[in-house]
Amino acid sequence: MREIWDSNTEFREKIAYGLDIVAYKNTSAYKNKRIKQEQWMKNKGEQVLYITTEADYNKFTAPYKLELSDIEQEEIDDELEGLTNIQKWNRFLFGN
Repeated sequence: MREIWDSNTEFREKIAYGLDIVAYKNTSAYKNKRIKQEQWMKNKGEQVLYITTEADYNKFTAPYKLELSDIEQEEIDDELEGLTNIQKWNRFLFGN
């Protein structure tokens, strides 16, 4: 009988703990915390520290430079020569 009583007490403690967790997860503070985590948001006045490797930092902060070889540039110039501005925009936007 004592074992059953101990088991019941243990189950009651687990249930109470579970109810505490459910109550916490229903609070606006917890919901706000989860939303900020999922949507990468912050409140006004909060500061964010983002830690990354130097290679990744340089990858996203370095200016992007597109360099064409002289041959590629000449081919593009030859294709666009004689086209009106509208035709160039058409080609740029729609690939025609």
